Amino acid sequence: MDGFISTTIAILLLLVIAGLTNVLSKRIKVSYTILLVVIGLLLAPLSKLSAFSFLDSFSLTPELLFYVFLPILLFESAYNIKYREISKNTRAIRSLAIVGLIISALIIGRTGSFVLQKFWYNIPFSIVLLFGAIISSTDPVAVLALFKEFGAPKRLTLLFEGESLFNDGTGLALFLVIYEIIRSGVFSQWILVSGITQFLSMIIGGIALGAVFWFGFAYMIKRIKNNEPVEILLTMLLAHFTFLVADLISANVIIGWFGVKISGVIATAYAAIIMGNYGRTKISPKVEEAMEKFWSFFAFAANSLVFILIGLMINDITIPFNVIIWPIIVLLVITSLARAISVYLPINILNLLRIEKRIPMAWQHLLARWSLRWALAFMMVLLIDNSFTIPGWEFDFSIKAFLMTIVITKILYSLFVKGTTITLLLKKLHIWDKSPLDDFEQYQSELLIYHKILEKIEFMKTHYHLTDDNYTHLKNTFTRKIENTRNNICTFMKKTEDAERIIFQAISLEALGVEKQYVKRLYHTNEMSENLYLHLIYKIDTQIDRIHEWQAQIKGIEEKTTSYDMLTKINMTLHRGTWDYKQAYIKNRTKEIIISRVLRYLDSLKSMECGYPSRIVEEVESLYAQFHAMAVARMQEIYAEHKDDINILNNKLFEKWLMDQEEKIITDLQNKEIISSKIYQKFLKEIEMTIHEKIVK
Repeated sequence: MDGFISTTIAILLLLVIAGLTNVLSKRIKVSYTILLVVIGLLLAPLSKLSAFSFLDSFSLTPELLFYVFLPILLFESAYNIKYREISKNTRAIRSLAIVGLIISALIIGRTGSFVLQKFWYNIPFSIVLLFGAIISSTDPVAVLALFKEFGAPKRLTLLFEGESLFNDGTGLALFLVIYEIIRSGVFSQWILVSGITQFLSMIIGGIALGAVFWFGFAYMIKRIKNNEPVEILLTMLLAHFTFLVADLISANVIIGWFGVKISGVIATAYAAIIMGNYGRTKISPKVEEAMEKFWSFFAFAANSLVFILIGLMINDITIPFNVIIWPIIVLLVITSLARAISVYLPINILNLLRIEKRIPMAWQHLLARWSLRWALAFMMVLLIDNSFTIPGWEFDFSIKAFLMTIVITKILYSLFVKGTTITLLLKKLHIWDKSPLDDFEQYQSELLIYHKILEKIEFMKTHYHLTDDNYTHLKNTFTRKIENTRNNICTFMKKTEDAERIIFQAISLEALGVEKQYVKRLYHTNEMSENLYLHLIYKIDTQIDRIHEWQAQIKGIEEKTTSYDMLTKINMTLHRGTWDYKQAYIKNRTKEIIISRVLRYLDSLKSMECGYPSRIVEEVESLYAQFHAMAVARMQEIYAEHKDDINILNNKLFEKWLMDQEEKIITDLQNKEIISSKIYQKFLKEIEMTIHEKIVK
């Protein structure tokens, strides 16, 4: 069979298998990643049959992993990470991703070579150290899937994601430095200094290149409005071009005696983080949802293929099991020990210094338990030359075969031992235990849902053919549910310490959620500048953080937001325009609109008789009433001074709002096939031109 055709068939078949495996994993409640590797292991002997030999035509190569799969996986993961949360936990993440990584690699190298030589395996320190660099990164794929399913603490999830993402870059950089030192065959003080310099160059250069590429691609995306295919394409090009350019610079740029090295992993991850946090404002609102779906599917396909191919690569193990059993056992034990030390040591030092919020011991146990970056580990091993050897290597098998065998064994151990027991560990550590705030939010959500359903039932009785018996049955059913939920809230108030404070906290968070929703809506209809949008979102997020920390929502009624994180400051500086009375009017108009929506929401809570004292809602309402009064007073003041100009400005703002309503009506008509696609596109183009026209020129 032709090579191209057989490869195509192999890819399509593996994707079909991945889809069916995903469905099966949800039904039997087994980790999807574990099932994929099992499928790969089952396909391995099957691929040796002539009828299925085409499966071997598609395999993991350094180029495929490095230039195709890895940028996809990095970008998708980093795109959804919250930079603001990372900045608050940067010391913990750096400690794990850099300090912890180096500690782990050194412990594995020194302890591993010492113990192996005691077992009469003369494996040199340099090779075990190289293995330590390969295996010391983390892969949270399986555990994060459980976190999302059962709702783990947000900060714990961030620590897993942040460490994994950043030590992709530091792990690869450390591996490349150690690999080059071993290949040179010489170790001296100069070589060590050169290695450290290259390691730092990869990190700093990666961050700088990622920022440059983000700025360029974000500018291009901003210039394109509501062009879904092109905007998505540009993000895909951002991921791959950043990676490729970093690799080209590393291979070709020399300044004096110093060969410039830039980590493509760090550059791609950093570009994705900035795009996901500060480039989203450039992406058209209609495209944003499609963008999420595209990258989610892309990462799903890449992950699926890599996991199945890992299982298939069991065929590549050529070393007899009895020859390597003791090195495997020794290195598995030492790797686990090194991971534990690399977590407990830096994290507990941070806890003692109190320079960041304390990380609980239960979280440390979980971080110490989970290790291994499968895709990156494989990629690093595949980067090793088949002919690579060093003086003193006395075995019949190659260094690459040895490292590949250990890495595959470690991956299988992590998936089938750690992966299948992680649920028990999470339960034992009480990671999933719900807080009183979680309990109340659940009851509050139930009340809101049931009241909305009752409204729909009334609407159905009036406008649809709903018999009296059906109406009575449905109404009684959901009325009982409301009463049961109110009883649960009453019980919650009696049994929970400081219940009223918790309820106040929950309602304040709900109010801020409403604020955020309407700020985004107004920005999407271009009724405010990007700078104002960034300011308001940052202010809301700051207040949310305060409430979660049991602090007051604001420090003072006229509080000013000044403590932006670094990237927010840069982004706002880049979009800072001339501040005048028109901008001031738009700012206060925006506040008046979103606060009015919050007050309306709080009124609806009071009318529901939720089972807790209405004074709690009134306390939150009082604060927002003050905000509302201040915004209205400032608007009136500006209007009195610039009446004619503000009337013109208001006309433009109302026109944008009407265009937004018109777009919804036209979309509804097109969905019902009342108007043709041609007419729909014509209307849409006219509306978009009006919406995207600047308010203040």
